[in-house]
Amino acid sequence: MNWEAIGAVGESLSAVAVLITLVYLAVQIRQNTHAMKISAMTSLRDVHELTENNGPYIAVLGKLGRKEELTPEERILAVERFDTISKRPRGALAPTATGRFV
Repeated sequence: MNWEAIGAVGESLSAVAVLITLVYLAVQIRQNTHAMKISAMTSLRDVHELTENNGPYIAVLGKLGRKEELTPEERILAVERFDTISKRPRGALAPTATGRFV
């Protein structure tokens, strides 16, 4: 074998390695995109649960968003609600948009 043949084999092997790397990266990007969609849906669900039929909580969220000081009663409402949401397991038996359970 001469040096040109060895060089050609090396180039072929490196081309195959690049293709394998690109396929791997494509799979990783797809999985990451799926995970980000699930995370966004979970966050939206959390906000919906926080505000659903809860006028006082909506007012507290508005004050928090405007960085206004909360009254002691509002602090209690906020802590109770946020504590309830933060202690619930994320995605526990919650179907995603694809119908799969997380």
